[in-house]
Amino acid sequence: MLVGSRGLYLFVVTSTLYRSLSSAFPRAPPTSLRQSGLGMATSTMGSTAPITTPVLPSGWSTLPASPFVVSSLPTTKSPNPVHSVPSTPGVIFSVDVPLQPIKNPKLASFDKESLRSVGMTLDDLDGGSLNSESKSSEAKILAQYLSNSTPMPNTQPSAHCYCGHQFGSFSGQLGDGATMYLTNVNGLELQLKGAGLTPYSRTADGRKVLRSSLREHVASKYMACLGVPTTTSPTLVVGENRIRRDKYYSGNVSMERVAVVSRVARTFFRFGSFEICKPTDAKTGRAGPSAGDQTPGLVLFDFVAENYFEGEVEGVTSREDKARAVLKEVCRTTAGTCAMWQSVGFTHGVLNTDNMSILGITIDYGPYGFQEYFDWDHVPNGSDGTGRYDYKSQPEICKWNLMKLAESFGFCGILDVEAGKSVVEEEYDLAFKEAYEGKMRKKLGISGEKEGDEDFIKLVLDTMAETRADFTETFVSLETYAESDGSGDSLLATLDLLVGNCADVDAISSICKRKMKMCKPSMPPQQIIQLWEVCQSDPEKLASHFGAPKEAIVAEIGGEMEKLGNYAALSKRVEEVQEMGNEELQEENRVKWRKTLSVYKERMGVGGDGGERRVGVMRENNPRFCLKNWILQDSIEKADGGDWSGIQELMRAAENIYRGGGLAKVEGDMYKLLRTKQREAPKGANDLYNT
Repeated sequence: MLVGSRGLYLFVVTSTLYRSLSSAFPRAPPTSLRQSGLGMATSTMGSTAPITTPVLPSGWSTLPASPFVVSSLPTTKSPNPVHSVPSTPGVIFSVDVPLQPIKNPKLASFDKESLRSVGMTLDDLDGGSLNSESKSSEAKILAQYLSNSTPMPNTQPSAHCYCGHQFGSFSGQLGDGATMYLTNVNGLELQLKGAGLTPYSRTADGRKVLRSSLREHVASKYMACLGVPTTTSPTLVVGENRIRRDKYYSGNVSMERVAVVSRVARTFFRFGSFEICKPTDAKTGRAGPSAGDQTPGLVLFDFVAENYFEGEVEGVTSREDKARAVLKEVCRTTAGTCAMWQSVGFTHGVLNTDNMSILGITIDYGPYGFQEYFDWDHVPNGSDGTGRYDYKSQPEICKWNLMKLAESFGFCGILDVEAGKSVVEEEYDLAFKEAYEGKMRKKLGISGEKEGDEDFIKLVLDTMAETRADFTETFVSLETYAESDGSGDSLLATLDLLVGNCADVDAISSICKRKMKMCKPSMPPQQIIQLWEVCQSDPEKLASHFGAPKEAIVAEIGGEMEKLGNYAALSKRVEEVQEMGNEELQEENRVKWRKTLSVYKERMGVGGDGGERRVGVMRENNPRFCLKNWILQDSIEKADGGDWSGIQELMRAAENIYRGGGLAKVEGDMYKLLRTKQREAPKGANDLYNT
């Protein structure tokens, strides 16, 4: 698994590693691929003139790159010109996706560690600055390659066919609609996101914009530096093209700058990769493209087990036992990653089965968000009106998705469904509990295990939620208390810090109103209530009227009812807090935190370390700043105007988040921005959400 830790990556390339990589690529590209010119210096796209590949910098020309993944699995050739294919039965990849250049690609940002992991360096930009980008030949070549504007040697652009349960409902064939696999280097896959149309783009254009690409690039770095298992992002490339986007699906279309982000992981296979063999779903009426044919699922499993779970299946002979071992490990890694998400306040936003990695790492950074003022119901995705994927639900959603993976193993003939589900029941909950509580003890500076720790951790978070405290700053503030004897001046000082981290009346009102926009029902309340009554009494009548399965109708109307309830509760909360006023609110918050600190003091005294040692552990586990939505938005707005300094400062800041005072290498305006508390954020910060 690719794991970021304190700004370093597990897979750092060395010259010794280069010489030992032949065993990592046991399969050479088939003769047909070699004959097609893969790895040669020229390529053609349809009837266009040959495109000449730039000469590789000296350090790259001997890279042991090989697209062995696509040469080992069932494939079909991508149509040229490329267009969407509604169903690709028996297929894992559509290969040879045509080149689709962007206009004047420019390297906007790069992550040196991630680049090195796939054997690339930018020697003439070793300091990490892009101020002289226009003078860097290596940067120009890299921008061409990693934007799909020029064919890169030893690559085979391909799109993966997979399915997915999206917001709880099976959607049938999905696939890489804007992503392309390129090759494998040093045991890692390199792919591009936003590089153009694929056979799985459906009605979309295969492109991504600067806004979303910057968010993925920076989040990948930040999460790796936090120590969260994640994909990494070597580069962010922007073009001069602008494309139409309706950011909030409100009919307000704008022209946004196109961008391509590169991504690296051991593999990008996901839970949905095994759903291609799923038969027709009773709720949605959709089936996987390979329904009725278990062969592609069996071939994929054997490949995945052999290449990514070697340790788990070593010495195991039967496929069923291998499947149990693999599923057990997927449960363990998924639980561990989800525990890390919860501990750093990360909400993924779109935990569909097609966005869950078979390795249990974080993939597909879309409308994610980090906790600002803490909210159990935090929903960063403006399209998630029911809050299915809110912060508090992530552990159970991950388990639900693992159950769907177990079902998929059954559909593929890999493992009996009930046997697979038993593995999930036996493994996941305990693995999550151990990982989560272990991490939270470190964040709170409490050592050892004690009965009741689960309740104590929840008490701290409940107090944060009730007082709308800044998630990141609260843990930093608790270090002051943990270092002291917990009484007198230290108690008062800590209370001042904690209350100062809490949202005021205006902020709470803004947050509630933002959430009201996101969960506003799509129909008038009375109509929703009437339809729901029919759902309870005669769902077949609605199914006949709408021409859809009754399960789908009931789920849809049920979702609208849930939105309606959430909307009403938020409206009531706005009224309550506005009647209260800031002075009364602060006093109420102080009382709540005083009670919680008394419990905290008692727990620290049980098997506790000395204050200095305790705080040392806390500082190693509590980041000094959070990648908040409005901080990202500031960088996006700068970048859209051609100023890349915001991205570069965030990338540097990520490498320093655990250092004593933190942010040692960050200076000037960015330092001030990153140390700004949520209560001091610019106007409108609490109104932001993503799609």
